Amino acid sequence: MNMKKFGQFFIILLVALSLLACDKSGTDQTVEAQNKNVVQENAGQTMKKNASEEENAKEASNLIEDKEAQGEKLEGSLYFPSKDYIATGDEGNKYIQVPVTLEASSKEDLAKEAQALLEKEPGDDQGENFVKPGQIKSISLKDRIAYVDLAKDQFTSGGSLDEEVFLGQVVKTLTSFKDVEGVQFLVDGQEAESLLGHYDLSQVFTDFE
Repeated sequence: MNMKKFGQFFIILLVALSLLACDKSGTDQTVEAQNKNVVQENAGQTMKKNASEEENAKEASNLIEDKEAQGEKLEGSLYFPSKDYIATGDEGNKYIQVPVTLEASSKEDLAKEAQALLEKEPGDDQGENFVKPGQIKSISLKDRIAYVDLAKDQFTSGGSLDEEVFLGQVVKTLTSFKDVEGVQFLVDGQEAESLLGHYDLSQVFTDFE
């Protein structure tokens, strides 16, 4: 091969190598661009998903707040000792049951509404109320138990009937609501064995006959 042909061959080889390099570079850039697009697309989808989840969570929160703001209607009963039982001891007509509906948006509201209900004066045909304002210091709810804190200085005297109908009114009224399974009595914020010496207060009452 003479020098002239060798030179031509060398130039053709260089051109071919250059073309191959350019083609490879272009391919790499195309792959890189495609990968970049995929990453951007995935990121966009993730952002949309997160935004959708946040929006759904916000809507759920708003629904809960609306429900709490509106309050829940709770069906129960107010119990009064009957006048016949107080006068004659007739066990067959011991309590008069008065259906009631409370609207409460929290446990605290339910406790306050229940206390006000217990202190309510009965109608002429609804028996007698042995729960007087000031006797119950507070009512609180925890784990479906109503804790009724009594003021000791409001119970300076009374017989077994007074203690029975007072405790009975409170227990039967509170446990008539589905959110209350039992009643624990406290005296001035402390657990006590008795109120007037006739009934054991150390237990949790689920009913009172």
